[in-house]
Amino acid sequence: MFLGGLCAGAIGFCIAILPDYFNSNDQLSSVLLDQKEIHDQIISLSETVSELRNVGPSANFSEELDPFRISLSKLSADIKVRSSAQEKEITALKERIYLLENRPLNGEVSASVMQNYERELTQIRAEIEAIVNKAAR
Repeated sequence: MFLGGLCAGAIGFCIAILPDYFNSNDQLSSVLLDQKEIHDQIISLSETVSELRNVGPSANFSEELDPFRISLSKLSADIKVRSSAQEKEITALKERIYLLENRPLNGEVSASVMQNYERELTQIRAEIEAIVNKAAR
């Protein structure tokens, strides 16, 4: 009877333990696999950091910055061209206003026409001042 109980206990123990032993979803093996992957990543990152430290602060990034320098020089040249064109337009407008202000008027011009002229002249002056201020920035 003792031997029968021992056999029954051994069979019960095996039935309880064996399914977990043969289970492919073993959590320990997946944890070990994840740990190995993380370890490999750490080694890879450590090598990258070592390479970067070897490069040091004297790294020359001129190749990476060349497109930016070219774009910046083109942009600067474009701004200078546009600025000079605006200055020419402003000069032409100032000369035109000077000629309009100093031209002789006939006595045939009515007061309303003169008021409209002065109003337009004031508006043009304000526009020129705005352009000059914008160009000066």
